[in-house]
Amino acid sequence: RATTRQDDLAVRLGGDEFVLVMPGVDHERAVEVVTMIHKLFTRQAHTMFPNSKDLDLSYGIASLVGDACPDTKALLRTADQRLYKNKGATSR
Repeated sequence: RATTRQDDLAVRLGGDEFVLVMPGVDHERAVEVVTMIHKLFTRQAHTMFPNSKDLDLSYGIASLVGDACPDTKALLRTADQRLYKNKGATSR
């Protein structure tokens, strides 16, 4: 909540997957928010688990308008594809 607005909605989909809905936010601002969340996560993870090097955060960003997603199902699918693309890029 420290990096989100009052109108934003954070939802746990299950397991370790979460969705952050940010109405009216463009791609650049979404990247800024995710970058801040990643920094906060990394800082907190290293504080809580100083000996663990395996804790990380991956994300995929998608937009109903910017990605021309016709519905929320397509939006989540696009975000999920980008999430796995980012995971592959960081695990190499």
